[in-house]
Amino acid sequence: MFDQATKSTAVMHSVKSIITLLVALFVVRNDAAAKAYFQTEPQLVTQSTAIAIIQLSEPVDSDQKGATWTYRRSAGAKVVEWVAGTIPDAFTLFGDETFICAQCHLAAGLYLAFLRRDGDLWVGANWNLSLRPLKDDKIEWYSAPEQRFPMTFQPKATVLDRVREILKQKKEPKKATSQTGANKTLEATARRLSVMSATSCTRRRLIRDVRHKMITYTSDHALRVLTIMESNLPFVSVRPEYDRLVAILRDPSRWYEAHDQFNAIRVNITLANEAHGKTDLDSIFAYVAENAAKTAYNCSGRSAPFDNDSYDRLIRCEEKFLEAVQSSQST
Repeated sequence: MFDQATKSTAVMHSVKSIITLLVALFVVRNDAAAKAYFQTEPQLVTQSTAIAIIQLSEPVDSDQKGATWTYRRSAGAKVVEWVAGTIPDAFTLFGDETFICAQCHLAAGLYLAFLRRDGDLWVGANWNLSLRPLKDDKIEWYSAPEQRFPMTFQPKATVLDRVREILKQKKEPKKATSQTGANKTLEATARRLSVMSATSCTRRRLIRDVRHKMITYTSDHALRVLTIMESNLPFVSVRPEYDRLVAILRDPSRWYEAHDQFNAIRVNITLANEAHGKTDLDSIFAYVAENAAKTAYNCSGRSAPFDNDSYDRLIRCEEKFLEAVQSSQST
């Protein structure tokens, strides 16, 4: 009786341990999944390298490494109707990334595809949103421009017209607007900063200032961030995420867009670097860019700002980056 009771107790403890472990894994996975960034309609359209209706063949197992991710599956793709960008008539599409949060799942069928390049590979531009199913002359598409989910099947012609309209708006130059007081302040600050020497002493003083009081974010912070980004970009690889952040910083009316741009940098660059254990200049600069985006959003005055010490972190991250640059140049 004693042995049987002991065995039963041991089994119960084992079952409880397994259940606890499974629950923990489920929570961790859900928490990680929250980091996957899904683009809005205009973001998906404008940030894709190429757009086309493609016929995808049955995918096969693959283990192909791109510049950012390793792709577990691939499929032959044939262009049925070109929409935008430069793309071969036939190519191999890679998907099912080794990113735990989200993937571009491949399956045979007809799709409106939003694509980019990861190194030499053609891949989806934004996880599972990259391939929009096309059935009965209807495409699964956004219900509203800024609403990511749920999507509904809409007439193919309507969706393609919408995509082309977004691309047209992107190409059209913006009309000049009257210069506001904020813009004048930005330009004046830019002129001052252009002749300032960004010495280590100055940086340390800025850090001390913000550590002793809460920061009230102003246009001056945004200009400093713009200067930091533009002066350091020549030392790192070209990334569209950084170019978009610089464009946002140059236009005060767009500073609020830096919130989404932070997510793009975090998912597309930082998490990928961390997953591969990178410690080069590019990986260090990603943290500079993250905090630059946070600071830009805080300067917008919109609700739910990032941590108040984002600018403080930006300065420290830049110091670490500049030390790495100096070290790389001396070797």
